[in-house]
Amino acid sequence: MQKITKKRFKLPKVKNDNLFFWCEYLPYLFADELVFTNENQLNYMMDKFPVKKIKNIILEKVKIDRHPTLPEDFYTMYKSNYSLDESKINIAYFGNFYKTRNLNELFEGLDRLEGNVRNNFKLHIFTSKPDELQENIQKYDSRYNIAVNSYVNFLEFLNLTTKFDCLVVNDAVTKDELPINPFLPSKLSDYLGSDKKIWAIYERGSVLSSMDLHYMSELGGCQSSSKSL
Repeated sequence: MQKITKKRFKLPKVKNDNLFFWCEYLPYLFADELVFTNENQLNYMMDKFPVKKIKNIILEKVKIDRHPTLPEDFYTMYKSNYSLDESKINIAYFGNFYKTRNLNELFEGLDRLEGNVRNNFKLHIFTSKPDELQENIQKYDSRYNIAVNSYVNFLEFLNLTTKFDCLVVNDAVTKDELPINPFLPSKLSDYLGSDKKIWAIYERGSVLSSMDLHYMSELGGCQSSSKSL
């Protein structure tokens, strides 16, 4: 049997007592493969990491691989009984809300629509803190066009994605904090398996902004959200 030998290299001397540093450094050195979900993530991690001498070691082992999309069978394993008004255009969002990721622009976009037009739409949100969100949307005229729900289990989530007319995915806002947006929402891969239209609300320069999806709105302009509707 042929003996497999790994390339030897001289490690730079490092003095660092930060646990998070070592959680990055050791895999960079000793993993056989390093998987990043997108190019921005790779570039951000490389530029941020303080030991520049191992950059070539890392790049030799890099693989860019987006989150996987499950086979079609997974979307029918669980049959959800969630009720929809078929006379409406039903739009869904699945996810939590943070300072850097929310749907305020979509709510404002709905508010800009004339009432008779707005009433053609129903936005269904599935999140971990529905009571908190329900309270936060009370300031919007569109609150009557929004159904707030608790999270569902993963298989029901997959099944639900096949029932709506459109699925919303949004970027985290990073422009004031990071030099580049390294995030790609993992739910996008699940949406892609639903065979439904996808509406991306993106930050300029992000990986999401470069994707060929059905509807695209840039963060920072609720008017573009109204136009997508």
